[in-house]
Amino acid sequence: MSPGLAIVGTRLAERELVLTPDQPLGIQAVANVALAPLVQAMQGGDLGEAKALLAGAGASAGALRQWWHAHPDWPALPGPVTGASHASDSPTAAAFAVSPAASASQ
Repeated sequence: MSPGLAIVGTRLAERELVLTPDQPLGIQAVANVALAPLVQAMQGGDLGEAKALLAGAGASAGALRQWWHAHPDWPALPGPVTGASHASDSPTAAAFAVSPAASASQ
């Protein structure tokens, strides 16, 4: 994760961004759900916190799960997921491990 600028509504705002190999400039949210807290919970192995964040997302959790599931190299989210399983069930998989320095070179 790295602080950066994200479009929030119609304005730029500083937010915690999730950097991935396919999104080196960062992702702030999917379906209006902030990704950084969820990724931090998954990386830390805190599946209870990840479940709570998904539960708090309400109806947006389904869209977030669908988007997340489109990345089969990412660790599986806790709770019910339909479709094929992910490459790893480990919450500590390094799929998100992108150096903040990568965004500085952009």
